[in-house]
Amino acid sequence: INSPYTFTPTTVDSTTTITVQFNNTFSVPTTVSFSGLVAPFNTSVSSMSIAAYDSATVDFSFSPTLLGNFTDTLEFTSILPSPTIIVLNGEGVQVILSVSSDTLDMGNLSLGTSVTYPITLTNSGTGTMYISNITTNDAQITVDTTNLQILQGASATISVTYTPTNSGVLNALLNIHSNDQNTPIYPITVIGTAVSQVSGNICNDLWIAANNPYLFMDNVYIAEGCQLEIQAGTVVDMNGYQLVIEGDFIAEGTAQDSIFFKSGNFIFRNADSLNIKFWDVDFPVQSSYELYHNDFQ
Repeated sequence: INSPYTFTPTTVDSTTTITVQFNNTFSVPTTVSFSGLVAPFNTSVSSMSIAAYDSATVDFSFSPTLLGNFTDTLEFTSILPSPTIIVLNGEGVQVILSVSSDTLDMGNLSLGTSVTYPITLTNSGTGTMYISNITTNDAQITVDTTNLQILQGASATISVTYTPTNSGVLNALLNIHSNDQNTPIYPITVIGTAVSQVSGNICNDLWIAANNPYLFMDNVYIAEGCQLEIQAGTVVDMNGYQLVIEGDFIAEGTAQDSIFFKSGNFIFRNADSLNIKFWDVDFPVQSSYELYHNDFQ
């Protein structure tokens, strides 16, 4: 470590510890002796022996019993002729974390887009708040920073971004890790909904049930030389628009898991490129092609 070294702000009547490695680069053993520290600073040992070309570790700790800032000087001696010093600093705190909202609603958005909203973190306690980490249980949620300090009475804003990779409902947790001893992990619920919105030209695409429903925002075209494959169990809400097929179209459901289309119309312009079966539709299909669904065709 470098001198001076400052411990993270530490709650009164608790302890922050760091482990420091000492390396003996000499060809003979050495003994390292520590002195000079008084409470609230301490070392795990008063001395330790290190073999030639070896290393050993010692713990430095800070255990405040009062609020405020503390400093002390650690002196250690070894095979070197003169002692070495490390200045240690620490702050005893009693912080209280509050947030602008316990629930963050990211709203509705389509796959391929993202949305960002702020959350304000406030330190309403005494001393410096240390946010050591911000974690989430859903990879679709990210934050712009995971480590920061907030002075007494101050606030800081973090940005939370939702980038959906699957359609459906989001219900995630964002956990704020801090030195607030009453709430060391502050949970924030993050909710939202993602849908697969499609429109215009589609080429060489695959629609799967995991991204249900696919919602048409305009007519959809499969041009000659392009392909659209729709897997079993997929739900397609055509939203009153048309699916115009001039290229290859593969839409094979199964007897147990058909493909469901609703509220739209098909225009098939390439009979040789169709491979369709086990569909479920809620509107008339004007076509000479056979659409199989369960026990009828």
